[in-house]
Amino acid sequence: MKKDPNNMTLLEHLEELRLRIIYVTIVLVILALITFHYSLQILQFIMEPLIKVLPKTSHVIFTGITEAFWVRMEVSLYAALLFGLPYVFYHIWMFVNPGLTKKEKKVVLPFVLFATIFFLLGCLFAYKVILPIGLKFLVSYG
Repeated sequence: MKKDPNNMTLLEHLEELRLRIIYVTIVLVILALITFHYSLQILQFIMEPLIKVLPKTSHVIFTGITEAFWVRMEVSLYAALLFGLPYVFYHIWMFVNPGLTKKEKKVVLPFVLFATIFFLLGCLFAYKVILPIGLKFLVSYG
């Protein structure tokens, strides 16, 4: 039986937090396993601006024997975190929500909405505008 969040003891709050962390971790691990399968396609998408500014005769290489594997692991972990953020934010909200007043709850929704929109617009701007300029400078500098 679910307890009333407003009448829980400190240990019960910690237990709820622990369960939410476990749920989020399980989902992120599952997403990492799924995104590992697509990590080459994700890596190609990430490297597209670099490939456009590299000289035609050059290419990207790995310098260590395990580096290709670890790059794919990192890409899959970051992609899992990115795709799992809505689930993570849901659990954060469900943990924090009982402690907020009605006025505070009304402020959160527009803030989250606009923060998400501006974050995505910032990512798009960085990928399409800033990254090509920065990579072009760095490639020409070397």
